[in-house]
Amino acid sequence: MLNPLSTFQAFVKLAVCLICIDRQASFMNLYRKDFLKSLTPEKRERAGPIYRKYTRLSNFFCNLAVFVNYFCVTTWMLLPVIRSKVVSENLHFELKVEGEKVNKILGGWYPFPFGESPWYEGVFVYEFAGAFWETIVITFFECMQISLAMMLGAHLSVLGFFISEVKARDVGIGTGTAVEGGGQEGGGALGEGKEGQGHHRDLTPREELLLYIKDHQMVMKVGDEFKDMYNLPITLQLGFGLLILTISIFHFIFAPKGGIFILKFLLYCSYEFTEIVLYCYCGNFLETVSEDFAFNVYCSEWYKLKNDYRKSGLMIMARAMRPLSIIAVRLYPVNHVTLLSMLQFSFSTSALLSRLTQAQGTTS
Repeated sequence: MLNPLSTFQAFVKLAVCLICIDRQASFMNLYRKDFLKSLTPEKRERAGPIYRKYTRLSNFFCNLAVFVNYFCVTTWMLLPVIRSKVVSENLHFELKVEGEKVNKILGGWYPFPFGESPWYEGVFVYEFAGAFWETIVITFFECMQISLAMMLGAHLSVLGFFISEVKARDVGIGTGTAVEGGGQEGGGALGEGKEGQGHHRDLTPREELLLYIKDHQMVMKVGDEFKDMYNLPITLQLGFGLLILTISIFHFIFAPKGGIFILKFLLYCSYEFTEIVLYCYCGNFLETVSEDFAFNVYCSEWYKLKNDYRKSGLMIMARAMRPLSIIAVRLYPVNHVTLLSMLQFSFSTSALLSRLTQAQGTTS
């Protein structure tokens, strides 16, 4: 039963990746250096360490996804070789799975004698090529989701960093006059009037604050589109991942535990668990960055500014109260709480099924 579930899950990823390729391509603008219009060249240079930090984090998780996917799939595809007669005769040990008649990569049936030569060799090459190509597409799909989530969080962190530097001296207090151009008295984050600032040098502090707000709205809009587009595939992937984990644990409890069976169990669990962890981490990362952004806005001394600045600060904080997130079933956020709930449900369901099976065996 696990092979059909894994295959269907893989086809769902493949279908979403191909059908929504134009929408996913539009998200590539997130990687542009000038995505945030409020950043001057000087600010972009100061934001470099933040972007490099999240780039390293994104590369780590993408490399983890690539390693786990290819390790699990490659090991699975080499199982027929490990169980072949040549290996068993030369190494003097035999690994067989009870009830398996044909030693092949995937389960399923073909309308020809696929257990005989040369059909067997042709089926092996066909399944090997198909599984390898599908792994490439699925890995690309997962890495794109991870990197997009990291870039959204990076842009939000950069905006929060610069907004947190807004001080009352940059824009004046009470009904005083705002310092224009950010000369000697207003050299803060909003009063940029130094040389090399490009088209931002003549902006008033309020105009620059509005640029921050517009950039924040743009990031939130892209985040909402990201959440809506990936809602269905993430829902299906987490649902099938939960089902596969539950069945794997149930089979591990009751099935005869040979070497090949334990290896298959570890491969299934490693693949599904890594995928669930990556999605839940990305969702939790976006929520944390959004909460940090709201805190950074509050730290900008907005309450000491003039009335129009206080209104702008309240507006952006109210918008930040609804954080970026990844959702499943259009309702439930995907985060570390989801991960713990899924693991608890998987083990609880497996234990319940095992007790029911044992009770039924005792009764009969």
